[in-house]
Amino acid sequence: DVDPVGLKNPISSDLDVMRTSLIPGLINALAHNAKRQISRVRLFEIGLIFFPGEPFIQNRMLGMVVTGSQFPEGWSTRTTSVDFYDLKGEVELLFSAASVPVTFRPVTRSGFHDGQTAEVIFGDTVVGIVGCIHPLVAEQLNIPLKSYAAELDVNALMSARQPLYQEISRHPEVRRDISIIVDRAVTASQVQSVLDSAV
Repeated sequence: DVDPVGLKNPISSDLDVMRTSLIPGLINALAHNAKRQISRVRLFEIGLIFFPGEPFIQNRMLGMVVTGSQFPEGWSTRTTSVDFYDLKGEVELLFSAASVPVTFRPVTRSGFHDGQTAEVIFGDTVVGIVGCIHPLVAEQLNIPLKSYAAELDVNALMSARQPLYQEISRHPEVRRDISIIVDRAVTASQVQSVLDSAV
C-alpha cells in the first residue's frame, strides 16, 4: 500500500522499484524451499527498505518468516505447527534485554490474516509488525497456509540494551552445592539482593 521509489535503469521489468518491505523477498525464499519439500523453514534478513522523499528515505529492518513444525523432526518431539505466539515470542526475546517492555496491538494489514496480526510497540513508537500471512495470499504464492512473518526496525532493536559479550573461560567449570542458613525472618528477596550486590 506504499508508492515505491522507481528506478531509472532497472535490470529487469519486475525489478523496476526499490523494496518497501523485506517480507516479499523472504516469502519468495520460503516458496523456493516449499517447492523442494522442505516443510520446516526459519529465515531472516537484515536489510534496507526505501520510501519516497527528497532524498528518498531508507530504513534498516529485520525481517523474519517461519513455517512448519515447532521443533525438528525426532522420535521424542511432537509435530505441532508453529503459530502466531511462537513468532511473537521470538520478537519479545529480541527486546528482552531492553529496559522498556515491548507491547503488541492488534492491527489490520494488507496481506496478513485479520485477528492474527499485531503492531510491535516499543515505548510509544510502532517499530514493526508480526502476523500470519493471509491464507488466500499463501495459496496464491504457493507457500504453506500456516506461514508467519515479522518485520522490525533495527534502530529500535539497537537502542534496546544489548547483552555484553564475555570471553569464555579457559578453565574447567567448577560446581559446588552451597547451603545457606538464615533466620526465618529473612525473606528470599533479601537473600537475592545480597547475592546480586556481591556479583
